[in-house]
Amino acid sequence: MTAQLKHEVTVTSPRRVERVESLHDGSSVEAFTSSLGPVMAGDALMGDAVEMFTSSLAPMATSARDGDAVEMFTSSLAPMTTSARDGDAVEMFTSSLAPMATEARDGDAVEMFTSSLAPMATEARDGDAVEMFTSSLAPMATEARDGDAVEMFTSSLAPMATEARDGDAVEMFTSSLAPSASKTRDGDAVALFTSSL
Repeated sequence: MTAQLKHEVTVTSPRRVERVESLHDGSSVEAFTSSLGPVMAGDALMGDAVEMFTSSLAPMATSARDGDAVEMFTSSLAPMTTSARDGDAVEMFTSSLAPMATEARDGDAVEMFTSSLAPMATEARDGDAVEMFTSSLAPMATEARDGDAVEMFTSSLAPMATEARDGDAVEMFTSSLAPSASKTRDGDAVALFTSSL
């Protein structure tokens, strides 16, 4: 008779249990960048977790129409909380743009025009705002035939304010041009001619 001994061996192996983190619980939110709002317990509509938005994005917790969070707009964008026609928030316009809050025809906000543009606030025919014209342009404010504003003409142009035949304003001609202010037959103004003529 043969006898067998029975040995019962129990092998226990450790089981690895992993904890699954849920974004809905607010865990693992450090994996998001500042420009992404995680789907966690914070509700953007209630104003929480807004620190993860960048300054160029207005969170839904604020309303631009009510005037809150307007500091996140850039200077080139007028928020909807102000009206440009009423004159508020005009400091966000650049100097080359006239806001709708002012009437250029009434003379306000004319300082935003450049020197080469005559605003509609003044009538160039009346002689105002002539300082914004360059020296090569004769404004309509003066009558060149009357002799005013002749300082804006260059030396190569004879203004209509003077009669060259009468001898005035001859200093604006160059030495290579003989004005008709004098009669060369009488021997005057011969100094303006060169020696080869």
